[in-house]
Amino acid sequence: MSKAYISPQQLFLLLLGFVVGTALFLVPSSAIGQAGQDAWLAPFIALPPGLLLLALLLVLNKMYPGRSIVQYSQSILGWPGKAVGLLVIWFALHLGALVLRNIVSFIDVIFLVGTPSAVLCTTITLLAAYAVRLGIEVMARALGIALVLATVFFAILQGTAMLFAQFDNLLPVLEKGWLPVLRAAVGIASFPGGEILVFGMVIYHLKPGRGAAWYPLAGLAAGLFMLFLSIERSVTVLGPAVAARAIYTPLVTINSIPGGQILVTLMAVIWYFFSIFKFIICYYAFVQGVAHWTGARDYRPLVLPAGALLAVFSLFVYKSAIDELFFAQTVWPVYAIPLEYGIPLLLWLAALLRKALGVNKNSAAADTENNSRL
Repeated sequence: MSKAYISPQQLFLLLLGFVVGTALFLVPSSAIGQAGQDAWLAPFIALPPGLLLLALLLVLNKMYPGRSIVQYSQSILGWPGKAVGLLVIWFALHLGALVLRNIVSFIDVIFLVGTPSAVLCTTITLLAAYAVRLGIEVMARALGIALVLATVFFAILQGTAMLFAQFDNLLPVLEKGWLPVLRAAVGIASFPGGEILVFGMVIYHLKPGRGAAWYPLAGLAAGLFMLFLSIERSVTVLGPAVAARAIYTPLVTINSIPGGQILVTLMAVIWYFFSIFKFIICYYAFVQGVAHWTGARDYRPLVLPAGALLAVFSLFVYKSAIDELFFAQTVWPVYAIPLEYGIPLLLWLAALLRKALGVNKNSAAADTENNSRL
């Protein structure tokens, strides 16, 4: 198949939507529970690690153009790179299943109470499978247009909520010191910041050009800024004590303002779209990873089997919305950070060592040069 390309502007939107994703509803409650009224500082502290991770992925893509992280892992490390590629594939699978379960739990709690999870998982996965089969170019164009609309709606909600904000709720600043804020920042650096590891399966589609790297970096920064706005809105409207107790804090925030009942549906639709968008990216990364790891020339025959695996896996990762909030806050950072930041750092250091030793970076990947350019 011919190589598919996405523009820097499209990658900006892809990263923005992915970072906001499920974090829009889950991060505020977790961050406020840890840092109280100072939680708004956490996204800014989490930004530098996220930018560093994305910069590593961009540098590796420049060193090994036209190859995904699964492919150049073997180019850099030789046969151990197969194991590293398998870890990336596992991460995309696990993250995709978690995101799918987040979506199902939200729909079950807010809209379709009592609907069997299997029905919701199957329906959402089939919709995502159709998008994945269309390919990254079509996905980027369609999702990019919808993302612009969703971002405009988000701005409208933010402006409306600020009319009822009590900024005294942000005081006193750093009442309990920096430690709670740093804990919240570590969580955000992992979820959603570190989850951009899956873009190692997307960035190689980036159309080369001068200044192209600035767009994805700006997309990550814009996504974390939207999380800051969501946290700040929740604290100023609800107060830190109430905001920390809610599971879906931004939804409760909008519902608490006069006339908010009308805007709740819009808020829920925005979250649903961002979350579906994130699931599609994880789904695509998982399928592409398997195709590249096995040497398949076309990923499309793998789409439906991979979707079935994601759907079944998602049914067992959580028991309830409370479980998913606990997992995101306490378990995920410890489990995910070594993968999210450790893998790109290892590959970058190994690539520099190969270059310093004068090893031909293409020698270990002769059998992957003609892999699919999907």
